[in-house]
Amino acid sequence: MKYVRRIKIIHYLTITFFIIFLLLMIFVFNGLSEKKIVDSEIEKFKKRAIFEKTTVLQGQNVTYYKILKEYDYEDLERFVYNTEKYSNCYIGAETDIILTSRNPLRMYGDAIVRDLAGVLAKNFYIGHATMNITDDGSKCIESVGNDSGFDGVRIVDNTWIETEVRYGNDAQTIIGLRIKNTTKEQRNKIVEDIKKLEGKEYNHLLLFYMKNKYYCTDLISRTLNKNSIRINYDYFYTTGNDIIISNQTYIIFLCERVKEGYFNIYYLSKE
Repeated sequence: MKYVRRIKIIHYLTITFFIIFLLLMIFVFNGLSEKKIVDSEIEKFKKRAIFEKTTVLQGQNVTYYKILKEYDYEDLERFVYNTEKYSNCYIGAETDIILTSRNPLRMYGDAIVRDLAGVLAKNFYIGHATMNITDDGSKCIESVGNDSGFDGVRIVDNTWIETEVRYGNDAQTIIGLRIKNTTKEQRNKIVEDIKKLEGKEYNHLLLFYMKNKYYCTDLISRTLNKNSIRINYDYFYTTGNDIIISNQTYIIFLCERVKEGYFNIYYLSKE
């Protein structure tokens, strides 16, 4: 009996490992194919750039570029970014989504795991994601795993510029996205729904759906799904790539680290 039980356990573990491995392969190949589209979208946005000025922000050299409105769906009646404000610099307005390609495990001790996470984050934009919950962009909601002892969904200040544009920072790119053609009522409902999830636990299994647990992009994706806005077209693990190339969103902001101490910032502007 013990022998038969042991064989069943080995069989079960083998199947489980195979399923996990298959999911990982699908995730990797799907993400790499999406990355080409993401790069194309970013380049198209940057090609519209008009030089504005070079200044110092957070002790770093920052060059600003304006992106003038070109498409009907680009809503510039709402706040995008203020180049004159050097403290409490916020990105975007209510329901805007902010993503980064930074390494989510950059402080992790194991070099192999840390480096692998860095590669995945850079190519799939799974560094982190938040959604703004105020019109002025000052507050956002996020789901984090074990950040200073906190695990789960929380409301925080929008400190993306303060924390990412600074000396020694390893973030490569920050992207701000806006959902197309939403009304004030729709945005209020989205914010209302996502705020109800505050305090929910973080989903550390990531590739596996957990009803009452969320990873960062999953928190945003599932809330928007509830409001009939699908940003994860492939129905798989929601990555930043999915959100960027979704036909429901468009880029309003881009911050790129050119080299240590130098950043380029592109933002949608009326004039």
